[in-house]
Amino acid sequence: MIQFRNLVLLLVAACLSACAAGGAQTRQAQTASERSTERWQAIIAGNHALAYDYLTPGMRSAKTREAYVAEAAIKPVRYLAAKPFGESCETDACTVNLELEYEVAIPLAGVGKQRLPAYLDERWIRLDGRWYFLPDEIP
Repeated sequence: MIQFRNLVLLLVAACLSACAAGGAQTRQAQTASERSTERWQAIIAGNHALAYDYLTPGMRSAKTREAYVAEAAIKPVRYLAAKPFGESCETDACTVNLELEYEVAIPLAGVGKQRLPAYLDERWIRLDGRWYFLPDEIP
């Protein structure tokens, strides 16, 4: 009876271990487009501290979280929506094509705030199984 109980416990432990490993693989198997979407959701929500975490480690070493958040807070643009519409990838590098919608105040009499579309290509690289945003310049 003890051997049977030990066998059952061993099987349960193996199943739990396999489930945990599958969850880790799922988190790491995100595409660059999914990571880009998450980053833009944080930016749209005004959570620039979270958006900072999507930058490559090298970019994060060049600018502190506090400086990144402070600079983002004073930008005259408010992002409203972001939608990826394409992705081209090599092994550990992707370009994500995005359609953005943003609002900007135009300082001309009678113009005011304007809602505009924009299209951009973001570069993403995979490091240790996770995708990171690599801007053209230090943000």
